[in-house]
Amino acid sequence: MADDTRGLSRRQLLQGSVGAVGAAIVAPGLGGANRVSSALRRADAASTTTTVGSAGTSTPGAPTALSVDDLPAPIGLSPDDISFAWHVTDDSRGALQSAYRIVVTRFDPSTNSPGGPVVWDTGRHHSPHQAFVPYRGPRLAADRPYSWTVQTWSRDGVAGPLAPPAVFETGLRTADWQARWITRPADASVEPDQHTYLRRTFTLPPTPVTRARIYVSADQRYELSVNGRRAGKGEAYSYPDTQYYETLDVTALLEPGTTNAIGILANWQAAAKGHPAGTSGVIAQLSVLLADGSRQVVVTDGTWRVRRGAWLPGTQRDLEGDVVDYTENIDGLAVPVGWDSPGFDDSAWAPATVLGPAGTKPWTRLVSVRTRVVETPVPAVSLSTLGSGAVVADFGRVYAAVPTVAFHRGTPARVVTMRAGYLLDEPGNGQSIVGQAG
Repeated sequence: MADDTRGLSRRQLLQGSVGAVGAAIVAPGLGGANRVSSALRRADAASTTTTVGSAGTSTPGAPTALSVDDLPAPIGLSPDDISFAWHVTDDSRGALQSAYRIVVTRFDPSTNSPGGPVVWDTGRHHSPHQAFVPYRGPRLAADRPYSWTVQTWSRDGVAGPLAPPAVFETGLRTADWQARWITRPADASVEPDQHTYLRRTFTLPPTPVTRARIYVSADQRYELSVNGRRAGKGEAYSYPDTQYYETLDVTALLEPGTTNAIGILANWQAAAKGHPAGTSGVIAQLSVLLADGSRQVVVTDGTWRVRRGAWLPGTQRDLEGDVVDYTENIDGLAVPVGWDSPGFDDSAWAPATVLGPAGTKPWTRLVSVRTRVVETPVPAVSLSTLGSGAVVADFGRVYAAVPTVAFHRGTPARVVTMRAGYLLDEPGNGQSIVGQAG
């Protein structure tokens, strides 16, 4: 029974929770149909018949646009900061939600079928609120998927049906991290704009992977790949005492029954305009659920191998004296090709330096990132080759983007300069770029 029952009579509580015990929901997006178990159907029917509206009133429909923390199907949410929202479906004149009922259940992705126990059932709760409704049930487990549904009552007390279920997943509390903060061993020439390769291999049993999530944070930027394929990238430019971590779905990137590799390219830029100095460090924890119900966890620790990145010293982008980030000057000959793949030989790399567990200063608190940067490829509108041999790519408008260039042939050790900006000069030769980016 919910602990948020102020203003409800014992009869209303009993009516609102009939048949709820043992109910389960299969959430769309986890491979199941939009089904609700028979027990929850009986609970829905019982709650629907508890109040009869007056003549001419309409029954509200099932709520729509279910979201958790303002997201439709989020992963990696803080287990202690969950709130629900929905849209009321009621076309009657002067429609108003007079009450709601939320039901949260466990979802087992290894079976992909109903049967999870009910975690929280509010019963019929008198309230017009349909956004920022906090979870107030039993403590949620970390790194777990949950399903939830909601129904509403009209102004006249007529109950609508339960909504098709939605899903959300919890991330990690600080105490749930098994991983350690790691970094590259200190040397006498630590550059202010520091890039580091970090990698680790591990073997999975020959059992299908049902669900795999990796929780990762880097002070201040990272790019992560699994088995040579990029899985995501992120940044944390905040003060490190509330360090952000991201959750990535890597289920499709893992290979059962063989060796797998995780690669992280980390970038620490020291103090600059708009962000504090922080400290060079990376923490990551991979949680793999297998079809037989077993779980395998891979974490950053002293077994990881690290190497200095293939970046040469750059220059600061702002020429007027502000402390800002640096241009990128990459030594292509020093890039360890295949470094993020399973078969790469990292025997010459150094073991990672362990800085401490989650909660180690300066990263005293890890905070889940709720939003993500979504990347979409944008092709150039036109490509022009100048007499000098330089190529100008015109995208037709300004994008907040990272350019991607593939080199199919070239001369070893040749320096290739790339610049980005907002405007071309009249001939379109790119020599009078405004807002130069690097």
